Amino acid sequence: MDTPILNKVDFQEKIKDLSKFYVPEWVYDEEDPDFGVIFSKVMEDMFDDTARCMNRIPSNYYLYFLNLLGAKKIPAMSSTGMATVTTLSGGSGSYIRKGTSLFCNKTSAGKVNFEVAESMYAIDVKINDIIYADGDKDFIHRLYENEEREENVTKPFKMFFEYGENLQKHDIYISESSLLIAKDFTTLEMKLVDSKSLENEKFLAKFFSNKNNVSWQYYAGDKWNKIEDVALEEDKIILKFSGNAEFSEFNGKSDRYIKCSILKLPSQGVRLTDVKLSTKAEGILSDITLCNSAELAKADFFPFGEELSSYTDFCIASEEAFTKKGANISINVEMQFIDVETTDGAYVKKIHYKNIMNRSDFEDPPQVSASILKVNWEYWNGLGWAKLYQKTENEDFFVFTDKDIIHKKLEFKCPDDFAPKSVGPSENYFIRARITKLKNPFNSFQKYISPYIHNLTIDYSYDDMVELENIQTESNLETQRIDLTEDGRKLVMSNELDMKPIIYFNISNPISKGPFKILFDIDDTLCESFPKIQWEYYAKDEKGREAWQPLQVIDYTEGFKHSGIVTYMGKSDFCQTSLFGKEGYFIRAVNVDEKYRGIRNKRDYPVINGIYPNTVVINQQETMLPEKFFTKDFEKNKVCQLSKKNVINARVWVNEINSLPTNKEREFIYNEDNDSIRIERNRDGKITSLWVEWKEIPSMVLAGKYDRVFEIDRNAGMIHFGDGENGKIPPSQEKESIIVRYSISQGEKGNVPEGHISGFSDSTAYLNRITNLKPLIGGIDEEENYQAADRISLDLLSMNRVVSADDFKYLISAYNRNIYRVKCIPHINSRCEPDYGKISVVVLPKQYMQGYEKFSLLKRGIEEFVRQRAPLTISAKDKMNIFEASYVEIDIDLDVVVYDYDSCNDVDVKITDLLSDFLNPITGNFNHKGWEIGTIPNKEQIHSIVKTIKEIKWLKRADMFARVVTSHGKKDIDFIKLANNPFVVPICGKLDVNVVIDNEYSF
Repeated sequence: MDTPILNKVDFQEKIKDLSKFYVPEWVYDEEDPDFGVIFSKVMEDMFDDTARCMNRIPSNYYLYFLNLLGAKKIPAMSSTGMATVTTLSGGSGSYIRKGTSLFCNKTSAGKVNFEVAESMYAIDVKINDIIYADGDKDFIHRLYENEEREENVTKPFKMFFEYGENLQKHDIYISESSLLIAKDFTTLEMKLVDSKSLENEKFLAKFFSNKNNVSWQYYAGDKWNKIEDVALEEDKIILKFSGNAEFSEFNGKSDRYIKCSILKLPSQGVRLTDVKLSTKAEGILSDITLCNSAELAKADFFPFGEELSSYTDFCIASEEAFTKKGANISINVEMQFIDVETTDGAYVKKIHYKNIMNRSDFEDPPQVSASILKVNWEYWNGLGWAKLYQKTENEDFFVFTDKDIIHKKLEFKCPDDFAPKSVGPSENYFIRARITKLKNPFNSFQKYISPYIHNLTIDYSYDDMVELENIQTESNLETQRIDLTEDGRKLVMSNELDMKPIIYFNISNPISKGPFKILFDIDDTLCESFPKIQWEYYAKDEKGREAWQPLQVIDYTEGFKHSGIVTYMGKSDFCQTSLFGKEGYFIRAVNVDEKYRGIRNKRDYPVINGIYPNTVVINQQETMLPEKFFTKDFEKNKVCQLSKKNVINARVWVNEINSLPTNKEREFIYNEDNDSIRIERNRDGKITSLWVEWKEIPSMVLAGKYDRVFEIDRNAGMIHFGDGENGKIPPSQEKESIIVRYSISQGEKGNVPEGHISGFSDSTAYLNRITNLKPLIGGIDEEENYQAADRISLDLLSMNRVVSADDFKYLISAYNRNIYRVKCIPHINSRCEPDYGKISVVVLPKQYMQGYEKFSLLKRGIEEFVRQRAPLTISAKDKMNIFEASYVEIDIDLDVVVYDYDSCNDVDVKITDLLSDFLNPITGNFNHKGWEIGTIPNKEQIHSIVKTIKEIKWLKRADMFARVVTSHGKKDIDFIKLANNPFVVPICGKLDVNVVIDNEYSF
């Protein structure tokens, strides 16, 4: 039965009623009070004081009862978060001890102190490159490339998921500038030689001539064109393509290349000893023909002009043919000889008169023709014109014959020192024929018998195939130059990727010291498969061989399932290497169970929002200087009052030098390896102080007679010791015998925005600064009396056991005041799917939507709280799933009608403010107590709350739209589906208010 509440209003009404009978002369008018009204007001105030005391009696008795039970208020809680250290570039790093003090920028709360929660070695380490590789699928993708040399990775990307361009290539680049020069058509013969294995040589020929296995390409000046005509003739690969392989850049070298892209790498890889090439062409035209530097036609021309003269030269240029060093060159000429009359002017007959003349003196002399008797064939070797033939071969190439049309062939082996030469209008590779001897060169009564060429074509071919000196390959983003001049087999290409899904991190410096910490900011995922991740680093093994070695880590991300810090133990045997085309030191995350490869829903792959090396957990707390206390002889119930309140942790040490035990406990105490014992000695080695750490217990009632224990009132900063019956009495000394080391919290004052942590309180070598990249939250002030009473009542009702759904709901909420609501749903998983035997615990924090790294601290506390109070069948990790509530963003479009123009702006602002407050999951709803988990407002409720604004005449239209806020963005959802989702709470989205004037009432 509830205790009736006395109040001032009831007493006032009672006096009014009684005054009518007992003192009717009183005029009970508060507007014009008389003596009676004044007297009654004084009585009402006196009664009100008494009533308040009476009303508190049940509560006081209840609080007294709780005090008898030893109930205590929960002290202030510290805010917590992450801070990232920036190191000096090139420095050796610095060790940051646990408890290192940090300072915070000035806040409205004044000075706030923070401390490092875990020790860390800060090292100048930047992540230069992140690669995802899966050898089983032959897939490589660059997830991140640090081109700006940034300290942290801030570009979001998805891990272990095949998306984007597959950068994996298995390309072989073959360059031979002279053999690949062609104007119209290229025929290339290739032989892949394995002198160690005839069987492998046959395999190579078949494999590389099969278009299902490889794709041959040549560079056409703007792109790589595929060579369609690929054939196998005996043991040679025949490649035919139109045009010329133009110059292209590869691995810093510009040359003419053909490229072989291996579509499916053979399991044994590609091994060979040599690569041989050969090419041939028939009937190609010269690039240009010249006579004394004057350009001639391509066909039907006089090579030396119509009129012959000594030392006239005829030049033939062909870059395609004359660059084939060692090739057999054949110049095919179809020509005839033509009589050309002299052009010296009209013939004037000269007669030498004498006294007696014969008929012959008046006849014309016989006409003599000039023709070529000898030419020299020459080529340009870079220094001068050198003989093409060492002897007299082909000197008579242009000697006159009386045949109508003749076919001649000029054959020679292309010299090794052939060089380009500028002749006439172009630079090219030239041979020339120079007239060195003419027949009848000086007879003035002559005509010329000049050679006339109808067609000139060039053939070339090789007797022996050309052995290449090297080839180049590109595989696994690495380029390699393979020297073919060395003896033995060469491994041209093999699949060196591990068969498991792996993320490679290229870091700037080795993790040589530890613990080194990296924060992975990861979007929350619903993946429940818990893929197993093994970390490795590239180092030298015991025999000095380079290999991947296991790297010991503490992984709070649970295999990239959520945000958290990964702590790495330092290794001194890191070695630098080149992987995926970049030098550096490497660590990698190997998905050893390959579960990431089998995830069906792509939304369950981890999304990395940022990676922050040198990130450590920090707490808002201030460690005070040790405080010392005296104790009297056999002082019972000793109380030590600390100088500060709101104690969050305390360690108490008692000097027991004068009360050394005489039993087996002596051996325990003198063991200096015991962390609970601190021994001080003088110069002679004699023990002067024996400090023993005493333990904290909830209540001294639970202590035995000889237990070294104490009880602490954290809110008041008081430490209580035993009386000899319940807890041991601290022994007295001539000086202070009790030392207390403790820290205090400032509660909600520690909730500070991002960037407010500015640096270390003390200077630290090689460190630049430290700052919090995200807000620090979780700080709560000391618990109020009514909160403590409600919490303890729940504990009494549940016997401090978490069994039923209500136990989860009420006890977890009371456990941590950062938790606003809890909902427990059995036999369902986080996807709202039936899952018998599982329990889903949905949590709505007061500081909601802060990311998993904030919620994870809350989650770990809840797990530990439940584990201590629930049966194993409930609290087992695979049985209980704790996660934050899903947030549904509500967009509302409204058309409202108001009475007049003056109300328009006010109504718009009022509606926006009203709906923003109404949809707040913590302080919204009609009762301003927020929304229950699994409850979404409907259109009728929006109507009701909007119509409370008096300026609105009526609500013309109201449309609502919902979007689920996920780690992968926002997704539209139907309100019908929301009704079946027990994990959602509303948040305010976009509000679109259209205010309309009612003309009937407007002026």
